[in-house]
Amino acid sequence: ELSSVCCTFAQSSAKLNEIVCFTTDGFLVDFLRRFDIYEDFESKAIYKLDYFDNFIYDWRSNRTNMISVILLVTAVVSYLVYKRLRDPLNSIPGPWPLPFLGNALMIDRTGPHHTILAIARKYGDICKVKILDKTLVVLSSKEFIHEALVTKSVDFAGRPTSFRIRMVFEGKDIGLQDFGAPYVQLKKTAHKGLKQYGDGLGSIVELSLKEINYCKDVFRSFKGEPFDPNDMIYRSILNIILIMLLGERFERGDPWFESVVKMDTNIGELLSGSNGVELDQFPWLRFLGNKNYKRLLKFLESRDDFFSHWINKHRNTLNANEARDFMDSLLIGQQATANSENPITDDNIKNSCTNILMAGIRTTYATMMAFLFAMVSHEEVQAKLQEEIDRVVGDRQVALEDKDNMPYMQATLREVLRYATVDPLGVPHRTTKETTIGGHILPKGTNVWTNLWAMHHDERYFDDPWHFKPERFLDCNGKYTAMDDRMKPFGAGRRACLGQVLAKTRLFLFITTLLQHFKFHPPSSGIPIPDARQFPMSGPTLRPPPFNLIAVDRR
Repeated sequence: ELSSVCCTFAQSSAKLNEIVCFTTDGFLVDFLRRFDIYEDFESKAIYKLDYFDNFIYDWRSNRTNMISVILLVTAVVSYLVYKRLRDPLNSIPGPWPLPFLGNALMIDRTGPHHTILAIARKYGDICKVKILDKTLVVLSSKEFIHEALVTKSVDFAGRPTSFRIRMVFEGKDIGLQDFGAPYVQLKKTAHKGLKQYGDGLGSIVELSLKEINYCKDVFRSFKGEPFDPNDMIYRSILNIILIMLLGERFERGDPWFESVVKMDTNIGELLSGSNGVELDQFPWLRFLGNKNYKRLLKFLESRDDFFSHWINKHRNTLNANEARDFMDSLLIGQQATANSENPITDDNIKNSCTNILMAGIRTTYATMMAFLFAMVSHEEVQAKLQEEIDRVVGDRQVALEDKDNMPYMQATLREVLRYATVDPLGVPHRTTKETTIGGHILPKGTNVWTNLWAMHHDERYFDDPWHFKPERFLDCNGKYTAMDDRMKPFGAGRRACLGQVLAKTRLFLFITTLLQHFKFHPPSSGIPIPDARQFPMSGPTLRPPPFNLIAVDRR
């Protein structure tokens, strides 16, 4: 039988040559291009396959070779089966992995959350997938996600790492650092710094509104003509986060501001997408002139220059009794921990600020775009929001205190977070010790994904989950209810998003101000299909496809 297979393979070498050499979007070609050897491979493959035809013919005539190969194949298959049976995660169901590749070929690189959802529906709320040599446990129900993130928060508080993550953050950041005493110390200081803004006691509201009003003026300048809000929203969100970090608002075109735009674009491409994934598997490629490694080095140089400048500027004018912004809070914490076992260093400060920039910009920006898309897709929801704004806020400047008197606004924001789920698989976790989940034993160091996309669109928790309906978050008396047990858009437990209150503040102020002044309509050419299942991935986040809108001044 093996001889017959080999003969068939040899006779089909011409077809194989066509697949290998001329399929430009296949997995093999994509892999070879990452090593910068595709062109060389393409030029030589046809000659190698001609040689292989002759090799197969000669090989078939030698019975000893056939027996040896059969024994070798049997041994390899037996080893793989043995390894599978001895896998400590063997009790958890999942698709059978291929040798070396695992289930990588199954994953849709343009929408991995769709593949993970399909696997979860087939294998259950606890399942596993293997990507190359990494086994990932996927949790897809509110019960199991709550058990991991809240009930056993410390057990699941670790973070998996990779060559790229270590290269950028050095294990000294607030978001991706593994769980331990240094992380706890840094988190305590960062939480204190964020809290002064998150609870509305700091100057973030006033400074944010200045940037939001600038964005409002830009919208008004289009005078009812269609425009793409994408870049304006992105830059306004970026400026608001820089205000919180550095205490300064930057004008468009400012060299410091534009350098952050460039840094965010580069790090998004190099860490969030597939660019550079070859370095995680084969770190030695950095010695062979890998292009993505060179890009990472350039990013680190610009990142270090930027934050070194602002750290020194803040340090020279620091008042230890009064923090002006988040960086001041970290510098004050640095002074307080100078003689402790886990002192806060300049590397902790620059890496933590990088975390906040990356996470804050991308998630808030994606959510804002999803909200605007919902407004032009569901104008009846927009009308209800504007009636509430007119009744509660009127013509004055919106204040953070207005939120508690606006249940429909809170419900709509919550529905956007659920429906769009811009971070569909959450931030990965890793077990800090041997533990259990749903009766399954997970060894220390097990990588865990929280499938928020499945949880937030589960018919067991939400009626008609693919329909945009803010009313689901209002009780029978019209009061807002967050349904925290059914949603975890900011994570939960020990590794919950530190800036979640601040993110909600940004969204509320931004959206309320825009809807107070404008009625949004789709252009006559229409908009893309308003279905979150059609939203494309941009790095780790989902956001609506590009669209134009018309902003009509309500005043």
